[in-house]
Amino acid sequence: MIKKVWKLAAVCLLFACLLCLSGCEFANRGSENELQADEEGKLLQTIVEPIDQSIAIDELKQYIQDQIAASDGKTGSENGQTGSSSAADAGSGSAGSDTGIELESCQNKDGKFQIRIRYGNYEKYTAFNGTACFCGTISAAQSAGYSFDLNFLNEKGKPDDSAAETIAERANEWKVLIVEEPMRLRVPDKILYTSDNLKVSGRTTAVVQKQEQASKDASDTEAEAEDASDGDAAQKDPAVTPGMEQFVIDDFSLYYVIFK
Repeated sequence: MIKKVWKLAAVCLLFACLLCLSGCEFANRGSENELQADEEGKLLQTIVEPIDQSIAIDELKQYIQDQIAASDGKTGSENGQTGSSSAADAGSGSAGSDTGIELESCQNKDGKFQIRIRYGNYEKYTAFNGTACFCGTISAAQSAGYSFDLNFLNEKGKPDDSAAETIAERANEWKVLIVEEPMRLRVPDKILYTSDNLKVSGRTTAVVQKQEQASKDASDTEAEAEDASDGDAAQKDPAVTPGMEQFVIDDFSLYYVIFK
């Protein structure tokens, strides 16, 4: 019995760290952790971590299902959790895929734990993870108290002096995904702007910049402005560091992706 209790405690600790991406001291976390939003505002969270051999995958899966049931106010069976969730379950019209939370998969893949959880809306994500999240129109985000008095970068990763005005004009039309945890973000349509702690990595994906890279980009921008004012036509080659997805945790940042 004592061994079982200690093992369960290890599972609880691991899962708490897996979910609290900004709370645990995982420096230089990789790019595999992702939050994906669809056109309806539903979210798919993917968590990838090295395997802990002391934790059985079935115990981890059961623990997650129990936590989902507690958060969603349903029993495991009511919430579509019967011990072997799959992508097919997620699309079957269960409570989890509509307005609740659903464990889509929990598996050992390529020597790592891969956990995929679906959320019916951002409120469910916030309640389950205990962290800030929003997905909806910019005007709705403003009404919810999120500030857009930020430095935004365009899809090319460059500052845009007209960003604030343009964003304000399209506040009722454009959408935004806002998260507190640093991870890769994926949205359903073209990214228009990101906060300056992110960098567009694809048409619909953005990743967190290294702090040192962000500082270098800012320095390069200032240097370019100075050169322009001095009439210096020298061209600069803004370097983009491979593996931009590697980063240092910043607990006090929010990450914004604005999309159509």
